[in-house]
Amino acid sequence: MKRNIFGEIAVVLVMLGIVFLIALSFSGGADYNTPSQYDEIGPRTIYP
Repeated sequence: MKRNIFGEIAVVLVMLGIVFLIALSFSGGADYNTPSQYDEIGPRTIYP
């Protein structure tokens, strides 16, 4: 049971990481310097 639980958690984390990277590549690619769209979501601490 422990191995299955950790395996599922790892798969979920990997999938969330991939989705997060894809979302960053789409949202932060061309509109990198337009803060008006992303200030509504939250603080822009991701972008240096």
